[in-house]
Amino acid sequence: MSTQHNRCSDAPRVTIGLPVYNGEDFLAAALESLLEQSFTDFELIISDNGSDDSTQAICEKFAAEDRRVIYLREQINRGAAWNYNRLVERARGEFFKWAAHDDLCSPGYLEQTVAALDENRDAVLAFSHSIFIDAEGREVGLYYDRLDINHHKPHRRMKRLVRTLHFCNSVFGLIRLSALKKTHLIGTHLSSDKTLLTELALLGHFHQVEDFLFYRRQHEKMSVAANRKASDLRAWFDPAERDVRDYKVKGRLRREQYRVIWRSDLTLTDKLLCSTSTCVDRFYRKWFKRNFHADFQRLLPVE
Repeated sequence: MSTQHNRCSDAPRVTIGLPVYNGEDFLAAALESLLEQSFTDFELIISDNGSDDSTQAICEKFAAEDRRVIYLREQINRGAAWNYNRLVERARGEFFKWAAHDDLCSPGYLEQTVAALDENRDAVLAFSHSIFIDAEGREVGLYYDRLDINHHKPHRRMKRLVRTLHFCNSVFGLIRLSALKKTHLIGTHLSSDKTLLTELALLGHFHQVEDFLFYRRQHEKMSVAANRKASDLRAWFDPAERDVRDYKVKGRLRREQYRVIWRSDLTLTDKLLCSTSTCVDRFYRKWFKRNFHADFQRLLPVE
C-alpha cells in the first residue's frame, strides 16, 4: 500500500519528479536546491521506494513546509525503473523533469529551460552543461554535453545523438510531458536512459542552454558505484531482473535503439536512414575507443 501527502489543486507548468531509495545523505540538499528555483510554478513529487533510513522523515518535513511538495511512499522497493516511471504517470505539468536525490540545480535552471522550450516549439528537451561535484559538494570537473540537436530530419538527429551521447546528464533536463508520454520511458535494461533519449531525439529537437546549471554528484553510493556486479545493477532497475541472463550492455543498447526506431511513427524511409545512422555508429565508436582521450578533454578540471 502506498501513502501520499499534499496535493495542489491547480495544475502547474512544471512537474519535478524525484525518485529515491535510502537517500538520507544528500536528499535534503537536493530538495532545497529545487525549492529555491527562481521559476516557482511547479509541483515536486517525491516517490519513496520503501526506504528504511531517515528518507521518510526528511520527505514528510519538506511536504509539511511547502505545499508544492507531494510525497508518495511505497512499502517495498519496486526498482528504480518503476519508481522513475511512476512519477511520469503522476505528473500534471506541461513540462517534466526528473531530479536525482543526490544532484543539485542552480536557482535559474527551471527558468532558463522553460524559456528555452517556450521559444523552441520543435524542442522536446532542454538542458544545460554540467558540473561534477563530490560527496562534500566540491566541484571536481566541468562537462560540455554538446548535445544540441536541432536538425529537422530524424536520421540527422539520430546520427548526432549516437556520436555525441556519453554521460546521460541530459535525461535530467526539462522534457515536454506530451513527448515523454509517447516513449516507453525508463526500461529495466542497463543504459535504458540512452534508449529513452533515442526515442526523444526521434520526436524532436534537443536544446542546450549555454550555462552550467546542473550539478551531478559522484560518490560511492551512487547506483553504478554501489552496484558493481551486472546482476546487482539489473536488480537496481528491477528486483525481478537480478537473475536474468546477462547481455553485453552495448549489444543490448543497440538492439533497443533499433526497436525504438522501428516501432516509431516515422516513415519507412526515415526508419531505414535512422537504422543506417545507428549501424555506422558502430564503426565510429571503434575509432573513438582508440582515441578515448577526446572524451576526457571535455571533462575539464576546475581551477
